[in-house]
Amino acid sequence: MIQKIAMIALAFTTTFAFNANAGLLNQYGVVAYSSGEYQGGMGSTSAEIYNSSTSLYGELQTTSYLPTLKGKTTSGYNRILAVQAFQYNGTSPFDLDLSIDLHGSSSGGNSTYLRADVGIIDAGYSISGIEDYYFGNDFATVYFEPSEGFGVDQTTLFINNEQDVNKLDTLSISLNTNQYFYLISQLTVSAQDGGYADAWNTLNMSFSDSSNLLSAVPTSVPEPTTFALFALTLFGFAARKVQTNK
Repeated sequence: MIQKIAMIALAFTTTFAFNANAGLLNQYGVVAYSSGEYQGGMGSTSAEIYNSSTSLYGELQTTSYLPTLKGKTTSGYNRILAVQAFQYNGTSPFDLDLSIDLHGSSSGGNSTYLRADVGIIDAGYSISGIEDYYFGNDFATVYFEPSEGFGVDQTTLFINNEQDVNKLDTLSISLNTNQYFYLISQLTVSAQDGGYADAWNTLNMSFSDSSNLLSAVPTSVPEPTTFALFALTLFGFAARKVQTNK
């Protein structure tokens, strides 16, 4: 009995340390920029900046496989960028759609606006990763410059001097088994001369079907040590019981 519980403890320790999406390791990141300050970068699942005029927040979700990007400002140019790799593991060719919804308000001159840039990069059947350098740049640099694949679909949505509106679009990519692709998304909030831009109700995105997609973002599982400690506790109880029964 004691030997069996010890084996279970070892199995928990080794099994749950494995990342099912290891082939996509670190092929993701979120970075926020405001007034010369950067937060986040490659391998970051979230980033945020809060100052007297601007709020930026971004997070890569493991449940929906897609980023949540929020921002609002009363001064300057500010952005939050998310990069995420995926692999399609379905058994037959598939056309994947991405629905995009930018919701927000802005008021002011031409330099006061909300802008969403979203693009899909086809990375083919092997993936080496977008270099860390690109996470310090804007959407155009990440989408058009890296040699890691090529852009297949892209859109830009604006909200300028409009209140509580939704701007919608859809992107598409045709996928084959084991094919990789990147989703690049950026929310920009800009305001000048007493204006404001508010997209705190977020830039939302959703896949038409994510059931055969692997995400680069590590899935949330209990720490290996938690299971090991639990199993070793059982081991201790069992050992004490054996001693008591002697």
